[in-house]
Amino acid sequence: MAAVFGKHDERCVKYKQDVTQGLGAYWDDSTPAFALPNYPSEYSKAPLPTCPETCSICAGHYLPPDNEKTPAMRITMAMHSDAHASIVTQGYVKSIRADLQHIKQRIDSHGDALQNRWRRRNPKQRASLIRTAMPQIYGQNFASANIAYDFKRKISVALPSRLSARHYNDKTVQNVKSAKEEHDEKTRNNQFLPYLDLQTLSENPASLLALLHNRSHTDPATWAMFDCEQLEIGVQSYNPHCVVLYGKFYGSLIPWNAASAHRQDIVGYPKATLILEAQQILTTFLRKMVDLVLANGLEAAAQDRAQWDALAVSDFQTERVAGSLSRRLGAYRAPPCYRIDDIVRMLVERCEVMFEELLLQQHDSVYFRNYLSRVSSTAFMAALDEDARQKQAVTHALGYVLWADVMRVALEHAKFAQFVQKPHEDQVKPGKPLPAEYACALKLLEQHLTTVFAGQLKDLRRLRILTRTFEAQNNYKGGQIGLCKIESREELFRLDPLLWNVIGLEDNRDREHEPTFYLEYLDYLMSESGDHKRANLDHLLATHISNMTLIDDILTAIRCHRPQPELSSDDELLKRLAKLAPPGLPELIHTGFTNWWPEQDTLWPPLKALLDVPLPAAKLSRASLAQRKDLRRASEAFWAVVTHIMMGRFAALKESTNQIYGHVQLVMFTWTTDYEKEKIEEEETWERAVRLQEEEQARLKQTISSEPLTEPCLDAWRLGETAQTDYVERKQKAKTRPADAGIALVEEIEEQLHAVHLQEPRVQLAVKAESKELFDGMFTSSAELADVSWLAFVAAMIDAGCSAVPNGGSAVIFRQTTGTKAAIGFHRPHPDATISPVLLRSMGKRLAARFGWDEETFVEREKNGVK
Repeated sequence: MAAVFGKHDERCVKYKQDVTQGLGAYWDDSTPAFALPNYPSEYSKAPLPTCPETCSICAGHYLPPDNEKTPAMRITMAMHSDAHASIVTQGYVKSIRADLQHIKQRIDSHGDALQNRWRRRNPKQRASLIRTAMPQIYGQNFASANIAYDFKRKISVALPSRLSARHYNDKTVQNVKSAKEEHDEKTRNNQFLPYLDLQTLSENPASLLALLHNRSHTDPATWAMFDCEQLEIGVQSYNPHCVVLYGKFYGSLIPWNAASAHRQDIVGYPKATLILEAQQILTTFLRKMVDLVLANGLEAAAQDRAQWDALAVSDFQTERVAGSLSRRLGAYRAPPCYRIDDIVRMLVERCEVMFEELLLQQHDSVYFRNYLSRVSSTAFMAALDEDARQKQAVTHALGYVLWADVMRVALEHAKFAQFVQKPHEDQVKPGKPLPAEYACALKLLEQHLTTVFAGQLKDLRRLRILTRTFEAQNNYKGGQIGLCKIESREELFRLDPLLWNVIGLEDNRDREHEPTFYLEYLDYLMSESGDHKRANLDHLLATHISNMTLIDDILTAIRCHRPQPELSSDDELLKRLAKLAPPGLPELIHTGFTNWWPEQDTLWPPLKALLDVPLPAAKLSRASLAQRKDLRRASEAFWAVVTHIMMGRFAALKESTNQIYGHVQLVMFTWTTDYEKEKIEEEETWERAVRLQEEEQARLKQTISSEPLTEPCLDAWRLGETAQTDYVERKQKAKTRPADAGIALVEEIEEQLHAVHLQEPRVQLAVKAESKELFDGMFTSSAELADVSWLAFVAAMIDAGCSAVPNGGSAVIFRQTTGTKAAIGFHRPHPDATISPVLLRSMGKRLAARFGWDEETFVEREKNGVK
């Protein structure tokens, strides 16, 4: 098809020569929008789009992306007649469908042989086959950044300084054209398919297999909008027609129509040809790869695809270490289709992660104190004056409160969209307008999540300078925070790609790539993939990027929705539905670490008292027990003040009872009977463990008996009958809470928490010896622990019968495959991918609350596998 695409008639060539002599004569106020000057009228009878050239949709279909800045790019577009345009589009479609049919037939017949042969090859052997199928493939992943910087240098050489449109001459235009042609020739495939590179395909065998499956079992129209977003090349040919990108007429020419074009059912010919060419390049490559892998000895191979189907069901997750990567590049997953049920499920799971993290901060004073310590001693905090330091400390302490609230409200908006859209789902069809209520709900959800993402970008800027990750690169002197000795983005990219991605992501005005590109690049740098050394990232920053990834995934699915909604901001139905939608956060707060708390003077004294309490020693003793109690009291005092402030703040707002409850419940965990019960049990077991330890030491000193104790650690950390009786008596005592604490609200929270954590009767799980040792450390608080590898924890969870499913960014959801089939989410720890003893015990508490696990749940599996 390249030969067809490159044909130009003599009239077209002469037109280019004429235009280079003076651009000003061809564009004036009388020129119709989207017209190509001197385009022969007999070439096409299709009408021009009537939208203004400022229409973001139509301009993207017909005009080069840099049309306003560099008019010379527009004159290089080739003029295609209707007959020629039809040959081009139909040729692409015919080639795409033939390739996909061939690939599907080969998978149906020899899917198992295909995946086994590909997996058995080493990376060098895979790379050799890939280069055979596509000799010009780019070697490095995320190559768009390298290519962009190389091209900028070439263009800067070709153009004189301070060039304006009137200074263009034959030599300048020729220099720009030559540089562009040289650049396009070397990187053309990467401009069409920036995700297709030698490194990704050769290092991870699942990449090619997932690509083959998802493309061959999905209609090309489903990928059209995704492939459009991937394009990094400007339009090169012109015809006023549009192209149908759905249904049986896929690839057919059709006159421009405002409604269909804005729904993205049809796309302007200049952009549509790029989408089709990108799909044709990809399918041709995949067809060649299948034939190369299955080239020899196929007669002896069994015609079966059972293993292939098993891999497809798991989304090819077994091809990598479970939980080691949190996110696969979008091109190697199923197409980003909008499914509101999936969106609600993902937000529910993420809310649970944030909700339980906040519960942990309030229930586990040692964990919360560690969390505060990670920031209190950073260089950024040291550079602040006393007042700013106090403000930042308070904001950091309560950051998760607002983060959890942001996710909770986002979930409410998604549930509202789900409620409105459900009755109309069967009416959503390409080529037809969306039902009005469905379209409004989709638009409102997109608007809310866009606001959420904007707030997340603000937090990202704050966390970049707040955490320890980039301390060495930041300059905190003189009250100004900047980068040390880094003059340009290109230099930053060469020296520190991690920081380059974070800064590129947070820069709205001068962003070189879409947010998805930076988030996928960050995920790669944070992972342990192949021989790549994982980049260090602070746990707080990694958690935030994980949340951003989730919101970006949902926004990507909305952008790829077919058809797109046809709405304006003044639509009456949209306004009426907006009044019924869940209200946003108070004062439109969508950040956790950017806005100061106005109650700083009230919050700082109890927070300082908490920070002044030293962390207790890891080994339990009478002294460390006293420190634990002091730390718990200080933590309770701080959260009591926070609860009082939150209740007063929201009580003054004109919100519904449900809204007030939703906000306030995030800071009231220490007011529930669950907390009281846990507190009493834990302190009693502490006392008992210390007492037994002192008695044992006394026996050893006096040499009264030489007999060893029976399971002293387990006895010390079990709640005996005496302790249970004491707890019942203590529970019957009157509470001494303030009268204005909102007892009814507390009771409502208790009922909901009990409903969430209701468990089936306890069962025993047989696991490997190493898994049992890890779980014993999590649930037996008297055991002395060392750091535990994240991958070891993932392996133990899988051994205990859980699946590990990436949930965006560093979050992984562990779901029970039997029993209650409950789920829990954990963030992969950063920067060293190891779990500290404090974090491990805290994770054990969350597992106990969610799954009902404890130290008696696990038994060692016999070597012969019998449980």
